[in-house]
Amino acid sequence: MKKKKIIIILLVFFISILLLVLFSFGKSSTNIGTTPLAPTPTAFQTQNNKGPQTSQQETDAQRNYANDRKSILKSKPWLLKLPLTSSDYFISYDTERNQFLVTVYYNIYSTIPREEQIASATNDAKVAIQGLGLQLADISIIYYETEKDVKLAP
Repeated sequence: MKKKKIIIILLVFFISILLLVLFSFGKSSTNIGTTPLAPTPTAFQTQNNKGPQTSQQETDAQRNYANDRKSILKSKPWLLKLPLTSSDYFISYDTERNQFLVTVYYNIYSTIPREEQIASATNDAKVAIQGLGLQLADISIIYYETEKDVKLAP
């Protein structure tokens, strides 16, 4: 029995060496001494090698956008505080139309009537807008209503 174990161990050893030798000689040695070709970088390469160039038109457009943004924020600094959100409303501002967009939510599973929920959310949204330092008489507000599908815990 001891002889069988020794024979099996020797047999596994010799087969391992044989496989190692076969696989190491199976590799091609034709690449020895040759250097691989390096790819030529072409991304963002320009004729003067100064990196990507922007056209004057793009630069002017970027400058105009920055100036427009600065002037809007000077006249409406409260824009940085938007959007205003709560579980009952979402308030944003449309700079192209110069009006507030208010979405008020009502719970379809509530025992409170839908109209009362909308009136309450609308009043809360108005208070939030006034909290920005604005007078309601001086601004335009568009209201949207949508349901929120939230079941109340029993």
